Amino acid sequence: MILLFSCAEKVDPIVNVWTVSEMSFGGVVEENLDPQSKMMLDQMKASVIGGIYTFKADGTYDFTFKERKDNGTYRFSEDRKTLYVKNAKEERDYSLVSFTADKMEWTRQDKKAFLTLTAPAK
Repeated sequence: MILLFSCAEKVDPIVNVWTVSEMSFGGVVEENLDPQSKMMLDQMKASVIGGIYTFKADGTYDFTFKERKDNGTYRFSEDRKTLYVKNAKEERDYSLVSFTADKMEWTRQDKKAFLTLTAPAK
């Protein structure tokens, strides 16, 4: 008789390297913005898109974007619909709009800014 056992732990799908690939603002139709507002929106996007979040199994995260770095802890609400991200200055909460193994969409609790993060398939 042969017995096979697996010691592999189930890893939370958030544990991965995620790249911010899109940013949008609820209700904002970019084509209808005046040039100054469009420029401000483009600057906001440029400050985030391409940033990399690394969520680790120990409940910590790192964020890097160009020379900007941040780190802290993260946790989910009990129902896993809210992600709390805390750094040395503040804690932010994000509603998870969708979450799969390779794509995650967040919105700030004010529902105005939406971020889409993608990760390579494992």
